[in-house]
Amino acid sequence: MRAKILILLLALLCQAAHAGDWTICVDSNDWGVYTYPDHDGSLQTLMRSAAEQLGGEVHFVAYPWRRCELMAEKGEVDGLLAVPWTALSRDRFVFPMREARADTAQAVSVVDLVFLQRAGGGASWDGRTLRGLTGRVAHVQGYAELGGALDALGIPTSDDYKSDMLDVRALLAGRTNVIATYAESADLLLTMPDLSGRLARVGPPFARLAYYVAFGKEVYEARHAEIDALWHEIADRRHGGGYSGTGLR
Repeated sequence: MRAKILILLLALLCQAAHAGDWTICVDSNDWGVYTYPDHDGSLQTLMRSAAEQLGGEVHFVAYPWRRCELMAEKGEVDGLLAVPWTALSRDRFVFPMREARADTAQAVSVVDLVFLQRAGGGASWDGRTLRGLTGRVAHVQGYAELGGALDALGIPTSDDYKSDMLDVRALLAGRTNVIATYAESADLLLTMPDLSGRLARVGPPFARLAYYVAFGKEVYEARHAEIDALWHEIADRRHGGGYSGTGLR
């Protein structure tokens, strides 16, 4: 009996020691200014600071995005950074909710999607129609939500390349005349010395997406109070001035 009690106490102590600690999967490719596989992007910094405020710690691991999603579903990692609310993702993962939808107030970021072309290019976007497109709009592989936003506008797409820089090289080589990316990523590309004067934005943003820290269903069932607290802390830091970082609104 004493042995069983001791084992139970040790298990409880171990659980308490790890409360508030998270293993979060990010894309093994650089994702704009938001996440990186080998150092913190703006969203990793925000999540890490929120977890530390609650007395926890975040361990980021990087894998190809589709593997990240499978690992989160299986409980091999706690969650994902970052996931948009879509018809597919809402059935696979748990999001902060309000009135049967993901609560944008508790998103880690809300980002604009924009078009880029070569400087002096002939493409134009007026918020409704993309004119002057030759072929397809290129976007990074694996960003299904970006492709989905273009599909919803009836704009043909391709996702042949694994990074914004590869898309830019294709653009400058004439393999496409328009690429789509995140606004902050576009701003970063436009200020790179090697690309100075070679790229231009095309019109206003064509879509806006909210991204979340999403969790596997079993993880949320086991740790819902901690996760709810983490989502609230992220929201407080994002909206209340507790955090300031590139790409966050």
